[in-house]
Amino acid sequence: MKKQIVEQLKSRAELMGKYYFRGFGNCLAGTSASASNCVHYPESIFEMKKHALDSYSFIEELYQKIPFEELKDNEDFKPIFSARTLLSEYKEVLNSLLEDPSNEKEKRLYELNRIILQTVEPYRWNFWGLTKKIRKIPGNENFFVRVVDWNGHEWRF
Repeated sequence: MKKQIVEQLKSRAELMGKYYFRGFGNCLAGTSASASNCVHYPESIFEMKKHALDSYSFIEELYQKIPFEELKDNEDFKPIFSARTLLSEYKEVLNSLLEDPSNEKEKRLYELNRIILQTVEPYRWNFWGLTKKIRKIPGNENFFVRVVDWNGHEWRF
């Protein structure tokens, strides 16, 4: 494979890694679980609301760092664009549930949680697959993209 093509693949993988949110599912699940606790443990509503909003604000902060305008024509990022749209609805349901907890809102929040995770899953598999493909190219066996997760742990893909 030509060196130029390999370098393009590496640049693509590094760009994808820059916006890969390792632990996204855990963070979203934590938000949903805390919000759910508002329905089932009303005595802890203040604490659970805070945890849910803090957890979700972390997701929002990370998504605000993504230069969507620059990436709009890049097919690799389509799942992230779709997730961003769904996250708007998720936030509305989350806020509504936190203000007036109900089983119906809890069910919708978990449904959106599942849909969002399914939506971003192709991004993860494409990113991981690309790094594996690069490492299969002779001379690139040690290529890895460094990603730091939401807990500050470093991962190499």
